[in-house]
Amino acid sequence: MAKETRIELEIPQGRMGFSVEEADALLRMPVNGGWKLPEDSEWTWTPEKGFEKKAPKAAKGSKGSNDGADGANGSNGQND
Repeated sequence: MAKETRIELEIPQGRMGFSVEEADALLRMPVNGGWKLPEDSEWTWTPEKGFEKKAPKAAKGSKGSNDGADGANGSNGQND
């Protein structure tokens, strides 16, 4: 049997896990008791697309950063 995906929602009193279908239904309700996705959730939700997993954040100093360690600081590697 496949593992069920659980979505954690929160209200001021705490957090609780729901199935994707239950969480989607709660967030679509105009009056839902204050349930929302926590700020630190790995999910995003919109009425049009439902739940989508957030892209992982790049680690600091990973590819794409220009901290000068790759020689892109104007130096050609030769001593002047």
